[in-house]
Amino acid sequence: MKKCRLPSLQIRQLTSHIIGLDDTAIGCAVHCPSTLFSNTTFIATNIFNFFHTKPESLQNQMALLPSMLVISNLLLSVFLSQISHAIDIITHSQPLHDGSTLVSKNETFELGFFTPGNSANRYVGVWFKTIPARTVVWIANRDNPAKDKSNMFLINKEGNLVLLGQSLSIIWSTNATTSVSTPVVQLLDSGN
Repeated sequence: MKKCRLPSLQIRQLTSHIIGLDDTAIGCAVHCPSTLFSNTTFIATNIFNFFHTKPESLQNQMALLPSMLVISNLLLSVFLSQISHAIDIITHSQPLHDGSTLVSKNETFELGFFTPGNSANRYVGVWFKTIPARTVVWIANRDNPAKDKSNMFLINKEGNLVLLGQSLSIIWSTNATTSVSTPVVQLLDSGN
């Protein structure tokens, strides 16, 4: 099977022509995958329109198909590599939602929401990431569990960790005695 290789300039021109992304947008998609994700509908619509409204012959359109597959695979691999990259911080503008986790830099510890055994209750805790049987070493809301999966764990402007449940009700929080200008929570390799 003959491989189709296009120089970088041709790929950029083809991308711009077919899916409506210019060089700036392609660069942003590589460095800011949330932009790529937010433009998914836009890209899909342009590809659909390209094949259904352009007057070129089917043969010419089919000749572009391998190039389009290369472009879509490139964009998808960039997007997926960013999703699989674990984060280890929470900021005021980036809370941790139920279903997501923080992972320490060396991937020893993980912080997130969990449900023990057959319970319906939800807790925020830290556990060893590499041990198959979850071994929890710290639980934030041990005495006040969340009741569903609509939870969010965040750091507020005052620097307190806060667990919010349904209707943004406070389930658990710390009580920081000093405030900082830009509070950040980071899960360290020590589990703290």
